[in-house]
Amino acid sequence: IGQSGRYLRVQRVETDGNTKWLALVEVQAWSGSQPVITLTGPSTINMPVGGIYNELGATAFDQIDGTVTLTSANISGGSFDTSIPGPHSVTYTFTNSNSVPASPVTRTVNVIPPAQILTFTGSLNASNQPVLSWTTNNVQLGVNKCVATQGVGWTGQQQLNRTNYTLASISISQAYTLTCSNALGQMTSQTLYLNVPLKPTVTINANGTDGFTIIPISSSASIAWNSTGA
Repeated sequence: IGQSGRYLRVQRVETDGNTKWLALVEVQAWSGSQPVITLTGPSTINMPVGGIYNELGATAFDQIDGTVTLTSANISGGSFDTSIPGPHSVTYTFTNSNSVPASPVTRTVNVIPPAQILTFTGSLNASNQPVLSWTTNNVQLGVNKCVATQGVGWTGQQQLNRTNYTLASISISQAYTLTCSNALGQMTSQTLYLNVPLKPTVTINANGTDGFTIIPISSSASIAWNSTGA
């Protein structure tokens, strides 16, 4: 027998010139190849911290036992704390009815924490240019992971961490928003407000007139003034 499978062993018996075929036993032939484990679903799964994880399962196949649905008895590491960020492993093992083991197959479950903007600060320099700094955590590298979403001269993808990023001068107060996301696309935002100080102004009048006023000698005058932004 040159191929794996189940076969019926028979024996030829001759009695008084008559030929009979007798079934004796079922023979199981094994060619030596291993069972193969196949995961149901992807080999890597991302999930949020604190989420509920339901394992998708796996099957094993060989020519002796056919397709076998694996159970929790075939799993090691299938139970883990989803409140702990990081990679977790779910490994399947299987041994067929001829005691031949399959190569273990592992699924990686990444528990992803939320993105964080740890700091987002800024001020205006002497030229009324916004100078911004920020730090982030748990933000995935790549396109649109930290984006400037509001503010004059403040657009497009930004670095995950930056110090003293200087923008163009502004003449009026502005709001600047930074939005970042983790590997699951879960977003967080912070908005920074920068106020442009008003230039101080003063108005003065004499005797109720703010223009040129003549005051006679030895006479009195009423002086009044008003200031803003001082």
